[in-house]
Amino acid sequence: MKKIYSILFIVTSLFLFTSCEDETPIPLGTTLYSFEGASAEVGVEQGGEKTSEFKFYAALMSNSARTIDVMVVSAETTLLPAAYSVPASVTIPANSNVGILSVNIKDSNLNPDGDTLTVEFLGKEGEYTGHKMTINVSQLCPNNGVKLKLNLTFDAYPEEVAWEILDSNSAVVMVGSPNHVAYAGEYSGMAGTLTILNCLPSGTYTLVVKDDYADGGTAFEILGNGVAAGSLAANAYTDTTTVTFSL
Repeated sequence: MKKIYSILFIVTSLFLFTSCEDETPIPLGTTLYSFEGASAEVGVEQGGEKTSEFKFYAALMSNSARTIDVMVVSAETTLLPAAYSVPASVTIPANSNVGILSVNIKDSNLNPDGDTLTVEFLGKEGEYTGHKMTINVSQLCPNNGVKLKLNLTFDAYPEEVAWEILDSNSAVVMVGSPNHVAYAGEYSGMAGTLTILNCLPSGTYTLVVKDDYADGGTAFEILGNGVAAGSLAANAYTDTTTVTFSL
């Protein structure tokens, strides 16, 4: 099976590296390196770090170890340099056509909505390299928690709204104003949509919303791990209302 796979890999690689613009095929016997996939997913816990291994292949076997240079594609990378560590080169052992690229990623100002890290091989003269690999990095909540995203879309009077979130025991776990829902004013002068992120254990929660002028106006959208969990339209309440949701 390994022999069949190697032959299929070589044939497929030669096909992929023959473009419509350049119809000259890569000669058999040419050194060719390619990642296993064009993209990968990595999750890193808040405040933590993770080392992930990615396979790559050479189209041909060799009885000598081979070293291939690796480069981060800055223009296609949103991760901050402090958040990742990528080796400058990788090695395929002798008598093998499989290598491993180890990448370390840590939570250094990770974007809660996700970041990307794109890497590629730098072939030497006579070497051909395959597609780049983009690593999609997501920030995970610790202890298998759920990532809560609360989107507030304001009307012309954002200072009137206040909110809090209670757990199933009626304990306050999140609050949107210094004095809970007793008095608004936290969002005075704001406009558009404000996104609030937090990590919470899975369970049932209640969003309590109060409008100081008793005419509603601020809309709420609740998501858990990117999935809609609840919402409140701007015209769906007056003074105080609640929305129960599960994460």
